[in-house]
Amino acid sequence: MNTILNGGYEKVDAKLRRVYQNSERSVKVRNVNLFTIYFADQIKKEVSDLHSFIKKSGLPPGYVNEVSKGLRIAEYVILNDSGANLVNSLMKEN
Repeated sequence: MNTILNGGYEKVDAKLRRVYQNSERSVKVRNVNLFTIYFADQIKKEVSDLHSFIKKSGLPPGYVNEVSKGLRIAEYVILNDSGANLVNSLMKEN
């Protein structure tokens, strides 16, 4: 599950974990959805079991629904620059 992100290779589950951890409680769901939309192609290619992916990412099991939702709507959504910038900023190490 390696993907090129921010100039290097890192597992997409590690990136999702960081987005979740770096998000304020009130916007965690939104940010996970944005991440899923932003990386939908990679997730679809690299992840065969969403339950395992969410568990490996360290998110609560209920987030399987959020990631699944994001994957379904991703083909209809194009993130604007501010959405993409938000996702990239949340993936940075603290």
